[in-house]
Amino acid sequence: MNPIIDTIIEDQRWEGCCDSYALANAAVKAVLSNIETSWTGEVEISFLFCDDEKIRDLNAIWNDKDYATNVLSFPVAPNKIKTPVTLLGDVILAFDTISKEALEQDKTISSHAAHMLVHGVLHLFGYDHVNDIDADRMESVETRVLHTMGIADPWVSIDSSRS
Repeated sequence: MNPIIDTIIEDQRWEGCCDSYALANAAVKAVLSNIETSWTGEVEISFLFCDDEKIRDLNAIWNDKDYATNVLSFPVAPNKIKTPVTLLGDVILAFDTISKEALEQDKTISSHAAHMLVHGVLHLFGYDHVNDIDADRMESVETRVLHTMGIADPWVSIDSSRS
């Protein structure tokens, strides 16, 4: 399965820290190679690399939450619909929040962005973290996917920064 990746870089600071298209492409391919899916055709995902102001506006409009977050995912099609090319949805990343979290967690912006890309893509495939069981399952998959991308377990540094 070959993913079709569309990227829009709205905040130019992203260009200074990583190749957004390459990172999104790597994240999608890593997710696809590490999860079970019944899709046989191509999947298309759009990525928006923006700032906190934009993601806050989207979060307020679509989720009724008036604050910035690191990543938002907007699935387009229910998981059961399959066509030759399935538009899975959109993943939006906020530079300000991700760079702040990366600094707090002693990570590079690029590796933290990769984690958030993987997280967002998993949401498009139906993964969630609404309860502890789902959160544990999603975190386990994120760790496995990131490992295949050469990125350390993101939960280790988060847990150690909370101590």
